[in-house]
Amino acid sequence: MELTREYQIVLEGEFYSLPKRTVAIAKKFDEFNSLSGQDDVRLHYKALEIIEMLLGKEAISKLFDTTNKDDIDIISSILTLKAIDDVYLSPLKEFEEKEQEKAFNKIKEIGDSVSSITSMANLSKVLK
Repeated sequence: MELTREYQIVLEGEFYSLPKRTVAIAKKFDEFNSLSGQDDVRLHYKALEIIEMLLGKEAISKLFDTTNKDDIDIISSILTLKAIDDVYLSPLKEFEEKEQEKAFNKIKEIGDSVSSITSMANLSKVLK
């Protein structure tokens, strides 16, 4: 298992390196997620704050063609941050999917074993 991760995202055809997901960064995402279901403007400003913290002000200008937060499309800022969060969480999702697959395969093996035992029991009844 790889313990050191490098996170990269492609946005608008540009590669961006993301810093490691530290407690401080995780708290920012928690703050953003806690605003979910509230007004779009607060989500927008929080999304832009986090994007700027992670990628820098120049990236904001490149991604949204302006640094004026009031001129940036609200949905675009929120979706951009969600895409960044997906990059951070993808190793966890992959790990969970592998664990689920292992559990499913184990259950299938048990089911196959039970099926074999049942077949052998039925065969022994026929042979008696």
